[in-house]
Amino acid sequence: MPESTIRQVLRELRRLAWEAELGEALLPIAERMDAWRRGEASAFQVSDEIHRFHDGASREIWKTYQSRDTEMLLAKALADGYLRREQVPNPVYAVLEPHVARLASSRAAWESSELAPPGEEAEPS
Repeated sequence: MPESTIRQVLRELRRLAWEAELGEALLPIAERMDAWRRGEASAFQVSDEIHRFHDGASREIWKTYQSRDTEMLLAKALADGYLRREQVPNPVYAVLEPHVARLASSRAAWESSELAPPGEEAEPS
């Protein structure tokens, strides 16, 4: 597969992963909207949920997908389930495979230690 085609596929996979992660983050808003439709939440509560999403999860996801390290970003999207292996053509996976292996190794090392990965709290002993 030509390098230009691989880069094009990587961009499309990045878009798919971004959309999947954003979609998951939108679920609480959808639940709040459903509660509003049932009369179990006010319009103010829905508005507050949207505001929290915009200033929180949406912004963080946007920042994540602005990363220049597309290969590592996609390896993480695969590990986190935002992309499935069958979505990635073999020649493109060959580019991602070293990053997938490095990420798996790092996660295994964190899981075998008592330390929590960055951004997570350690479990009390």
